[in-house]
Amino acid sequence: MNSEGGGIKQSDSKTVTIKVRNIKVIVALVIIAVVGVFSTYFLMSEISSRTISDYIQDGYMVTYTLNGFGSKLSVVIASTNDYMYVKIVVDGQAVYDKNNIYQVNFQHSMGFGSHTVQIIIQNPSLLGLGATIQVSGKASISLW
Repeated sequence: MNSEGGGIKQSDSKTVTIKVRNIKVIVALVIIAVVGVFSTYFLMSEISSRTISDYIQDGYMVTYTLNGFGSKLSVVIASTNDYMYVKIVVDGQAVYDKNNIYQVNFQHSMGFGSHTVQIIIQNPSLLGLGATIQVSGKASISLW
């Protein structure tokens, strides 16, 4: 109270105004930080992924299918014991097709949207006399 009989001193109202402004700034910064964390997680995360792990006998093949929304495909596969044949098909179109390889490290820009990816891995035949190969890796669709 001031000496004139009531009310709030001018210095008291300035203090209250400054405190309210500080609280608003703090709340705004917290909201920005939370939105930033969730946005970064969403934008940088894999939307869809699939682990690749199989034993493939001589002359046989395995097909993995991956469905997801995004723009970037990443496929990493390694084979032990012998060569493999790998074909990657995105939305019905072959984007990778190689034979006699031990490993794949492939990235492909697909454009934003919903995509179907098939990864075909074959152990090329040696008249049934070839080794069984072990393949392992990962395929993923992400936004970026």
